[in-house]
Amino acid sequence: MRTITAHQITEAVATLCQRANTCLPDDVYRALTVAHTQEASPVGQTTLQLLVDNADYARHSGVALCQDGGVTLVFLEIGQAVHLVDGLLEGAVQAGVRRGYQDGYLRGSMLDRPFGGHNTGDNTPAILYTRLVAGDQVTITVMPKGGGAENTSRLAMFTPAQGMEAIRDFVLDTIVKAGPASCPPLIVGIGVRPARILHSKSWKGNG
Repeated sequence: MRTITAHQITEAVATLCQRANTCLPDDVYRALTVAHTQEASPVGQTTLQLLVDNADYARHSGVALCQDGGVTLVFLEIGQAVHLVDGLLEGAVQAGVRRGYQDGYLRGSMLDRPFGGHNTGDNTPAILYTRLVAGDQVTITVMPKGGGAENTSRLAMFTPAQGMEAIRDFVLDTIVKAGPASCPPLIVGIGVRPARILHSKSWKGNG
């Protein structure tokens, strides 16, 4: 059994919030630099060079890559042999987001309630996804999801009879309709989740 404190979770989340907003992932950075060398259009070359320059400046200065700090998504993989002490997990994560955005001078965009709400000023509440895994470690991933990506997202449910062709057509149609509404350059993310339920049972333990 490994003991991890709520304070350690808070510190890690705060650091990751700032890093995610200032350090472009290496694979994305490489893709931009390669695209710049292959781009034929002068306007395209200039735009890609500005993106690379912006990424360099953000990484070295600590200034955010974009003014949109995004909705903070926090993914937690929690080892079953971890014992969390001195606080609740969700509270520790929210405190980390609050500290990371305030100390990093990142824009807070979240409301305290969906309708008629007020900006919390610190980008909380964050959205948490948790998964229990084997081991005695906690893995934390922070992803700020910008509003442009949210505005052009689409969800659909398909019947098995529709097949892969319907999924492909849906993806292509979504890309075309998104157009320039999101901040370019665009990286298309596709998530497919099977939803067929074969059996459903309930179990109630005795302690």
